[in-house]
Amino acid sequence: MLEFRHYASIVMFLVSIFGTVSNCLAILVVLKNSALKSSFGALCFSHCVANLGVLVIFGFFAAPLNFLLNNFENINSSFANQRMGQISLMFYNASIVSHLFVSINRFVFIIFPTKAVQLMGRQTTGWIIVFIWVLSIVSVSPLSSETCNFTFTPPSLQWGYSDTYCGQTYAQYGDFYFGITVVGLVALFDMITLTKLRRANEVWQSKNLQATTTKTINVRRSNELRLFAQALIQGCLLLIVLCSFNIFSGFSDTALSLFITTTLVCQIFHASDG
Repeated sequence: MLEFRHYASIVMFLVSIFGTVSNCLAILVVLKNSALKSSFGALCFSHCVANLGVLVIFGFFAAPLNFLLNNFENINSSFANQRMGQISLMFYNASIVSHLFVSINRFVFIIFPTKAVQLMGRQTTGWIIVFIWVLSIVSVSPLSSETCNFTFTPPSLQWGYSDTYCGQTYAQYGDFYFGITVVGLVALFDMITLTKLRRANEVWQSKNLQATTTKTINVRRSNELRLFAQALIQGCLLLIVLCSFNIFSGFSDTALSLFITTTLVCQIFHASDG
């Protein structure tokens, strides 16, 4: 007889499939579109690969583990579980740091338009991507022992840190505070970028008042709104994930609410962030 955890596993698998397809399509767009053969496209590629890594582990490790396994004794001490948790966190960190550098990339091209190609050239972008992934690997290196790890616990349907000083310290500083810092920096760079873009458009319109058509003005405003909406949605999604996993889940008193505020919200973020 199917239990709640079986239905939850099916949902996890389906969300992972959707997210895997959407991120793969995003990667194909980056690879095929000549307009995206740039620093922006390379950073988006890194971002999508990181999202893909998280979703594959959720859908093809955690979901089958939760659905098929009946004996959960010593599951958190399993080598495979500990390594998969560590790798999933590596991909998660790479995703949010890539997100930060996408914002920095927008900032550079709007604030320093004449120097942007030099500042964000191919070599520089390559080193940035190397930095993102090295940082992500190093950042999860503390989670390598029996007493300090990040694992999936089938009975509670969530990923969690070991209930030790090391595990809880990492959860607070390496996860929550680090994520909040990234969200804050993304918001800062995006707000400066949007403010500069708005002022630049106003200056351009004032200098070209006679030649500016309503259609041109509407196109520029549409671009402003699209950039603003994209930055706002992505920033809010990441903030929701952090608050849901680290704060809201503490108020969950049922298996369903705990599943939604931890595992599912994280999956939806990575599935829709491509």
